[in-house]
Amino acid sequence: MPEQMLKSLNQLGASGNQPETLIYNEGWMLRLILQAAEEGYFKNDKYFPKGINWFSEGQLRSPFGRKKGTPYEKNTHTDGAVGDITREKGTKSAIKLNSDAKHFCVYEAKMFSGLSPGTKNAPGYNQAARTIACMAHTLEKAEQLPRELETVGFFVVAPQAQVNKGIFDAAIDADSIREAVGNRISQFSIDVQETFMNWQTDWFEPLLEKMVQDESLKCIAWEDLINELTQFKDEINKFYGICLNYNSRQQDPPSTSLPDSGKFYKISEGNRKDQTVVVCFSGARRSRVYQPSKREKSFLVANECLTPVEVEEGMVVPHSPQVNWEYQYKDDEDQEFTVKVLNTGPCNSRVIKVDNSQDETSFLVPNHFLEEPSEGLSA
Repeated sequence: MPEQMLKSLNQLGASGNQPETLIYNEGWMLRLILQAAEEGYFKNDKYFPKGINWFSEGQLRSPFGRKKGTPYEKNTHTDGAVGDITREKGTKSAIKLNSDAKHFCVYEAKMFSGLSPGTKNAPGYNQAARTIACMAHTLEKAEQLPRELETVGFFVVAPQAQVNKGIFDAAIDADSIREAVGNRISQFSIDVQETFMNWQTDWFEPLLEKMVQDESLKCIAWEDLINELTQFKDEINKFYGICLNYNSRQQDPPSTSLPDSGKFYKISEGNRKDQTVVVCFSGARRSRVYQPSKREKSFLVANECLTPVEVEEGMVVPHSPQVNWEYQYKDDEDQEFTVKVLNTGPCNSRVIKVDNSQDETSFLVPNHFLEEPSEGLSA
């Protein structure tokens, strides 16, 4: 029960025989919230599905495990997993998804730290990308397609002040996650890559797309969760305040003046120095940009290397594709055809071809590859 847990934790936290942060930390804060959710102490199911089953410090198996080749990785530890899950038989903390699952969410709890930027074997494979890849692998093992789940998501839970600073935005940007997983796959041998690319198409991409569509890839503030409590609000809020106090000594990630999405900038340093680019997604440290005059995918640039420039004559002002509108698109083989937009993101859109064939396979294209239509066509 939350009341019993709170009393026990506060007694332990008051002990002078151990560091206060051993008790007053994000891990125990999340356990209190999840226990309260399990017992129905939330006003609605906005943040947690009804009748949740949860597991703390569980492990998700990786699609890039030891048997897959040299640059393998170990299981991913989660602060909290919620849904139709059970512990794998014969293990202490490995999580599996039930074959008839309808709910599967993972929560990463933070106070003043950011998400880990990578692993030993894959420095750019950040914590969000790694967790979502493991979630896709978990779905694959359970033979549960993402679209068959009612709720599925990855959430970073952090103080409101940290969420407002946007320090997690770049890490949980869908395009950045997609790029990180693609780079991870490229580390393996060619024969193994083919298997991973099939997994990427069949499991990872549908999961990521559903999260984007359902807005279940995002940050949640501890304060918002506490405000939704119907019982033990004051007690858990007091525990949270103590957590903030004892963890506030941690170094805060550096803040920068964030670039504006849709505006022109010039790169001041690096191998792309003096290139004029447009920001399509603004992150706390790095932003995703593209060259509007080139058929080149977007890429990341450190914010301090971006200098704003005025729009001059001849510059192509970027546009935002509209859902259900039709655009002209030219593929890598220089073939041009009409596509219809199914959904959009800050940098990419998912489209289908508009022709007389029966092929309705959707695919992602950079927004700036889509030519502005003379008129929009709604479905």
